[in-house]
Amino acid sequence: MSDFNGPGVYTIVPRHVDSKRLDVDDSDEDNIRLQLYDPITSGKQRYDQQFMFAHLGNKEFFIISLKHGTYLTASDDEEQLTSEVLPPVNRRIRWKLHPVGDGSGAFFISSLAYPGKVIDVQYGYDDNETAIIIYPPKEDDNENQQFFLISP
Repeated sequence: MSDFNGPGVYTIVPRHVDSKRLDVDDSDEDNIRLQLYDPITSGKQRYDQQFMFAHLGNKEFFIISLKHGTYLTASDDEEQLTSEVLPPVNRRIRWKLHPVGDGSGAFFISSLAYPGKVIDVQYGYDDNETAIIIYPPKEDDNENQQFFLISP
């Protein structure tokens, strides 16, 4: 189901609930956080759900909010992911894509700053405004840690 074919703009769709999108919540501009939300397909708000995947080499990517030009930023200890301006050498804004390997086209997205952790829809919930965090990969029941990258 993924359209991913390299660097470009994509929406990030969680495998466990493909009717939702990862979304930048900018209701507090001093605290921009990543959340789960219904698809938005028109108006300026649609850019809350579009991300530029910029290839850095060595299978590393920046994931940049199209609306804000800020980097998807990893936080440890199950804190919600944010979107921030940081120096490009900061490992918190560097990510790797790992194909799930089951033919679905889904990916795990891992943090370089926190090895052994991947992007996770907290508790596998499917409600709007559910926090997006990083968490150790689960052996089973891990579709909330798998994502499709879809061209907008």
